[in-house]
Amino acid sequence: MRDSTVTQLRDRVLSYLHTELPQIKMHGGAVTLHECDPDRGVLRIELTEQCNGCGLAPMTITALEQRVQAEFPEFTDVVATTAHQHTTQQPQHQ
Repeated sequence: MRDSTVTQLRDRVLSYLHTELPQIKMHGGAVTLHECDPDRGVLRIELTEQCNGCGLAPMTITALEQRVQAEFPEFTDVVATTAHQHTTQQPQHQ
């Protein structure tokens, strides 16, 4: 996929997250896209700021992964984490 197309898709994903999941920002959190590769079907999202250590983060992550995958079928591997999860979990090898 061309860089401009990937950039447009990345912008659409971010816009969707801000529009459809406003509770993230309302609760002091933020969203960062770390990987957006529609050719491989991979989207990596990190919830930051107040999402780190929040007890509701696991539910937000599950909802986010499901809703993004439903809205953007080009992504078959959608993974969302928090920085806290990133540093406390070991990568899983398949």
